[in-house]
Amino acid sequence: MKKIAIYGAGQIGTQVMTYLLTTCKTEAEVIMFSPHNFKRIEGAYEDLKDAVALTNQNTILHFKPTNNIVDLAQSDIVFFCAGIFPKPEEYEQALQKGIDDRLLQAVKNTEILDAFCLAVNQVCPKAKIFIITNPVDLMTEIARKKLPDAEVYGLGCYLDTARFKREFAEIMQQNGTNLRIEDIHAWILGHHSGTMFLHQADFTFKGQELYQHQNLNNLMMQALTKTRQRGLFITKLNCASQTQKLNNGAYFAPAMMVFNIIKAFLENQTILLPLNRTFYPQDNFNCEGAAQLLCKIQNGNIYPVFLQNTPEDIKNMQDSLAEYEIGKKALAEYIK
Repeated sequence: MKKIAIYGAGQIGTQVMTYLLTTCKTEAEVIMFSPHNFKRIEGAYEDLKDAVALTNQNTILHFKPTNNIVDLAQSDIVFFCAGIFPKPEEYEQALQKGIDDRLLQAVKNTEILDAFCLAVNQVCPKAKIFIITNPVDLMTEIARKKLPDAEVYGLGCYLDTARFKREFAEIMQQNGTNLRIEDIHAWILGHHSGTMFLHQADFTFKGQELYQHQNLNNLMMQALTKTRQRGLFITKLNCASQTQKLNNGAYFAPAMMVFNIIKAFLENQTILLPLNRTFYPQDNFNCEGAAQLLCKIQNGNIYPVFLQNTPEDIKNMQDSLAEYEIGKKALAEYIK
């Protein structure tokens, strides 16, 4: 029986629990950890059990809310989704100094990540680790250094890919083309930030290659711009609520990312998705380090998937990495 651990008692973790309890039919052990707030998880779990009963179903998932790090021992997969969001005024101040809104969250979340890595090294050092907390690419880089025996991946452009498909389908429909999300084959790569880009060589809809059609460039860029701005757009909407006290960002969609990955592992599904992983020579981007690149989850393992690239894809990836390094330096100065 697989053992899944979710580190964090916020809205993402709770929503993952909702998806699992109401739809998952595979037996598994799910540990939900929070050092201070695990009673909130326990309350949500008890409430959700009643919700499942209203559907006349039984769940075969074994949930355990806990604040004891030992309960994460021997976990096969661990999701890190704990974090603190900056205040709206902090976002504005950072933007004025050229700090990406997602990168700013490192100021709040690095200490939490350090505690997480210490715990994983103690109780499940060889688990597969998925980082959700923003800035996900920087958090993944830090975690990868602190967890030398674990496979560490960052989640971000998986969601951005789905966002782009939805945005592009809507824009095409507004321009007279009836296009469904499932008609679109696309990957958003790079970093989960304003530098993410559409991988042009692999972009098609209804089987037609698009990157060479100049008349579609404007519509593609409209969709990509909206995708890049989507997270901050949702955050600003949520911050407009005077009673909002928890996660001000998106959580339904990030939780669905986590759920899809858990389901793939539990049900031996094969899925393709971008993840932050290290570059291989076969990626043909002429880059070192790590970025959101295509991967495959299959039979409980994660494999790199190598794509053909246009010259523009290579340039976009190199530009994304360069901006990432500039952002890290700017953030270090900002923290000082």
